[in-house]
Amino acid sequence: MRKKKSLRNFVKRVFGRLTLAGQLTLLYGTAFSVVFIIISVILMVTAFYLYGNMYKDELTKTISNVQVSITGGEPITDDLLTSSAESKSIGIRVSDMLNPNITIAATDNFPTLPVHPRRILRDADMNQNAVPVSTDDGKNYMYILGSVNYNGRILLIEVSRSNELEQHILFFFGLAFFAANVVGIIGMFSIGKRISRRLLLPIVQVSRMAEQISVEDLSRRIELTGPDDEIRELSSAFNGMISRLQIAFEKQNRFVSDASHELRTPIAVIQGYVSLIDRWGKTDPAVLQESIDSIKATTGHMSELVRKLLQLAKVDSGTRELQLSQVNLNELAAEVVKEVEILDRPCEISLAEDAQVVILGDSSLVKQLLWIFIDNSMKYCTDAPKIKLRIFTDGDGVPCFSESDNGIGISEDDLPHVFERFFRADKSRSNEKVNGAGLGLATADWIIRQHKASVSVTSALGKGTEFTVRFGGEK
Repeated sequence: MRKKKSLRNFVKRVFGRLTLAGQLTLLYGTAFSVVFIIISVILMVTAFYLYGNMYKDELTKTISNVQVSITGGEPITDDLLTSSAESKSIGIRVSDMLNPNITIAATDNFPTLPVHPRRILRDADMNQNAVPVSTDDGKNYMYILGSVNYNGRILLIEVSRSNELEQHILFFFGLAFFAANVVGIIGMFSIGKRISRRLLLPIVQVSRMAEQISVEDLSRRIELTGPDDEIRELSSAFNGMISRLQIAFEKQNRFVSDASHELRTPIAVIQGYVSLIDRWGKTDPAVLQESIDSIKATTGHMSELVRKLLQLAKVDSGTRELQLSQVNLNELAAEVVKEVEILDRPCEISLAEDAQVVILGDSSLVKQLLWIFIDNSMKYCTDAPKIKLRIFTDGDGVPCFSESDNGIGISEDDLPHVFERFFRADKSRSNEKVNGAGLGLATADWIIRQHKASVSVTSALGKGTEFTVRFGGEK
């Protein structure tokens, strides 16, 4: 167990020191080597098997030829045995079964065997198995035994075959395979190294591109070339990631710039009134009261701005989770209308309920969504605001609500941007009383998206604006 663990740790250390190209080369080179060696061994074993079967067939046919000749009444002579051999490499000897040392006839090429035939007979079934035998001078033979009944006398037939030539062939065949293995393995590692480097070249390009990309320059991209494979998908995914990062950094920079701009003005106002108090307000009650009122209003605006910024920061970080429940949209809208009516602000608000609507949502966020639209209308109505809430279902039965006003409206050029952070349509909404920071509708957009709803805006300059929220998702 400890040896296996040590071997595993050794392999990990070796692989850990190699590059990815080196690891691929080693893996594929090793796999190719193992497969090549296995194929070579299989071919060698197959060759030995085929040669062995060929030898056995020749020896068996030779015994059969001798048996046929002897039972046919032909005299047992050396020439008879020579003519019965299936090939010139086969030697034949016929002797008495009871006294094998007495040779009746034999071919000239029958070897002098060191093992007594009767001992070989115990190792081989008659006319079935061929056994290898080596002579004293180191030569190798295949040996098989047979018998024949000759005039009531049992004769022993010994057949041998020299396989020296075939062994030489197999030896050189093995050498050729070994050389082919060595050359093939070396060539495979060399080619595999080049192929691995070429295959990993796009990854190297991605790495180099990543090193060149910085926050100051996110415009660089990897050129997509070559086949539509996994590497191209990786490059495309990398480009997509950089594009998203670029958009995120641009939004962040714009957010910081806009937030700084929004905070700079109230801070400057406060500093101005503090200086005014320091110079004249200490002795002039009117100046002091004016400064205090302005500072209170400005700090209130700053407090609201900071609150909205913190809320958006939570939205961006994903820490605000929905508390989903069954929300009665009619009851929630009625509650908001009552709260608006008790405000110390001139506003005429009405609620139209075309249907009873219940949705699955976060009650506090949906209520905040209604308040954002209403507060937006109050800011951008030059005269007494007339606000109308409507709860209804569309033709598909999808729950909806709309909020409309009689305000100054939004131009067609500004409509696509109303949900962007810090955006305010200055040309169409030039009301001096407006102190908004342009964050309310951005928060509304997030609430709508969290509820998998959609919003549409219709507006006309000088006539008013209508927001319609559809809780069935985007059309």
